[in-house]
Amino acid sequence: MSGSRFSEIRDDPDAVGQITELASMSLRCAAAPAGIQNDWAIMVGDNGVAADTIRCPTLIIHDPADPLVPFLHAEWSQSSMPQSRLLAIHSGGHLIWFGKDSAFMHTERAAFIRESIAA
Repeated sequence: MSGSRFSEIRDDPDAVGQITELASMSLRCAAAPAGIQNDWAIMVGDNGVAADTIRCPTLIIHDPADPLVPFLHAEWSQSSMPQSRLLAIHSGGHLIWFGKDSAFMHTERAAFIRESIAA
């Protein structure tokens, strides 16, 4: 999930702890395949929401080095949602909570929420 950024987060104790918990949770979810099938159906199917119909403030956070979701997805989302903002960060690949820009990401996310509430 971290791809080329793995070497940057592999010794981060927070990342190790949360990834361990994620692995444990994934094993528990595997025991309930109906939930996983539902998640996949939503992810790959038509959920009935077109991006160009989303009018609320939306913060899109993405690492260009994400090995699972191409950065073009984030750029397309931003171009489709009139009130969106794209925050490109240097993080742990798909694991945006870790890595070089994780503190910056948390600060920007909190500022975005405050601005959105004020508006």
